[in-house]
Amino acid sequence: MNKKLLLPLMLSVALVGCGGGGGSSSDTTSANVSLYVTDNLTQDYSEVWVTLYSVTTTNEAGETITLFNNPEGQVQNLRALVGVGALLDTQNLMAGTFTDFTVSVGNDIELVNDAGVISAQFNSSLAAGTHFDIMVDGSLVVTAGENTAAAIDFDLAQFTYDAATNQVTPVLIFQDEEETDSFYRTYAEVEGVVVSIASATQFVIAPESDGSHITVNLHNTAVVYDESTEMSSDDTSAIAVGDEVEAYGNFDDATLALEAVRVKLDDGDDATDELMEIEGTIEAINGMVITLNIFESNFMPGMDTIDFDVTDVIFTKGDATLLSVGMEVEVKGTWDEMASTFMAEVMEIEGASREGEMPMSGDFSEIEGTLAINSEDGSFTLTVTEFEHSDNVAIDDMLTVVFTDTWLKEGEEACLLDGASLHIIGSVDTGVLTASVVEVEEGCIHENEEESPEAFGTIALDSVDMVAGTLTLNVLEAENFMMNQQSESITVDFSMAVFDDGLAEELMGDVKIEVEGTWDAETNTLTATELEFVMVTMDSGMDSGMDSGMDSDMEPELMI
Repeated sequence: MNKKLLLPLMLSVALVGCGGGGGSSSDTTSANVSLYVTDNLTQDYSEVWVTLYSVTTTNEAGETITLFNNPEGQVQNLRALVGVGALLDTQNLMAGTFTDFTVSVGNDIELVNDAGVISAQFNSSLAAGTHFDIMVDGSLVVTAGENTAAAIDFDLAQFTYDAATNQVTPVLIFQDEEETDSFYRTYAEVEGVVVSIASATQFVIAPESDGSHITVNLHNTAVVYDESTEMSSDDTSAIAVGDEVEAYGNFDDATLALEAVRVKLDDGDDATDELMEIEGTIEAINGMVITLNIFESNFMPGMDTIDFDVTDVIFTKGDATLLSVGMEVEVKGTWDEMASTFMAEVMEIEGASREGEMPMSGDFSEIEGTLAINSEDGSFTLTVTEFEHSDNVAIDDMLTVVFTDTWLKEGEEACLLDGASLHIIGSVDTGVLTASVVEVEEGCIHENEEESPEAFGTIALDSVDMVAGTLTLNVLEAENFMMNQQSESITVDFSMAVFDDGLAEELMGDVKIEVEGTWDAETNTLTATELEFVMVTMDSGMDSGMDSGMDSDMEPELMI
């Protein structure tokens, strides 16, 4: 799948695969498969922390194939992955069909809400630290020479938490390449050894996971931080073949290329290797002590926020004078699990300048607004709706936006349209906003979304087959596909569907549903990717705020 990661005015770089599985595979018997982890939306918890250990599948010969394996465990905040794919690994697999996925996670799960942190388990009868295996149905088709992608969706909207047993019952869903193609963003944090250096802005990593080689292209705003010298640069001059590095940025699974905004060069010190990483938003500042609201971490924090002192911190982007509430930062340091204390050592302020450049100071701004495009010259204008960290911006100001050297963190190039809602980090000077980081928040329709077949109707009586995962739908409305003119009903395959406002067990005759998926005219079947229960009222017609059919006298389980 081809994700456009660069804005029109950015420096274009060649996404070339070198060695290993880099780039589009030319092998006549195998292809590269990129595996992501993602999440569906839930509002009940601000953070949901799990530890991933492995993902395996089964080939046509019945052999177990490893797609991802991390014996130490990869900690993930699932709530940070709504519409986002976080790369687990990329493996080169023989062509064929792979089924029966097993996801091994740590039995412990942390749920964070306004009341605090709930330390729960997937299976309350298992000992602490035990791995818990979750079986996921799905089919991955690998075509020789064609890179592909898949994802394991931790569908938090269908998780349940039982306070009596302190146990979480998970629902995981397999997503194929067509579904991963609609991700708002795909990113990767890859650790490995440099196997070649092509230029000042490009090198190739052999991941420590033994996965396929990944080409790293340095974005124009990238920081290469050398731990041994505590210096940062914007090119590969400090990197040599054989060095151990960690690279972070947007990932393109079609070319196995990483558009990196951050590269850490390991100094070889085992003690430094144990540095922990956290990312989040500054919630409060008390002198030199920062309170950080965490949304990503490589350890289980056991709390919603972390306090740490920045007096002796090394800044790779920005400096201490820029720190203010609301900023997004990435911090490395040491974590004392027993005392639950974090000692910060290295910090980066997202969107700030590199060390050694002129500080952005008063020009550092976070601005939200509505985008407009001049039809005559193609220039961009942003009407300000909200702003922080700026003394020279006001609500309703119309700023000319310069996207040169911009990292498109969230969204796609195609989303930069009239009316799009953007969050921009950058500098403002005399009415010109030079964007460093851009997130598209609203006004974007993903590729293929408009073309997805959709149907609304009533389930036919006695038509639900829970074993086969099918039902007959008497169609009232149909979009983006042509039904057989002699038929007023279709077959719906809901076996792999994501359910909204209800559960599969509530499917029954006369219940109204909306279905979105893929259409097969030959079999008159709509294979559902999403299925939503719909309540119709006299006043409003179709209302997506559904009655799930639950008896009001029953005590419902808490939905995560």
